[in-house]
Amino acid sequence: MKLFVNQLHQSSVDKLMRQVRKGHEENWQFSAHATRNVIDRQIAIGAVRDAIQFGEFLEYNDDSNGDRHVLVSYQSPTYQPDRVTKVVVDIDNERISTTWQNNPDDLHHTIDTRAYLFNGSGDATKTLRR
Repeated sequence: MKLFVNQLHQSSVDKLMRQVRKGHEENWQFSAHATRNVIDRQIAIGAVRDAIQFGEFLEYNDDSNGDRHVLVSYQSPTYQPDRVTKVVVDIDNERISTTWQNNPDDLHHTIDTRAYLFNGSGDATKTLRR
């Protein structure tokens, strides 16, 4: 299930972000995929760490194994300030799953929002509780 920030109650976002920030404090490891992206795309490690520490919550996703992932975004004033760094953090396996960067002017007008699920009861947070 994929949920966008405006589909979650603020208390759920806050709880998920506390778990994400733990990744910065505990210096979580990069997955092999994230490591390849950092090298191939020349993404500064500091930009990734800043995104985890200061980034804005964009989306929640759980995979077929039930592992929970959070996508955060941040434009670091220190590391590659001409780019916005996106990071997907696996909060159950405590690692950085992937990372990439965008131009700050990219407003994602072509995003397919059909991928974002919302249960009609008005409370998408029930599925996040563990």
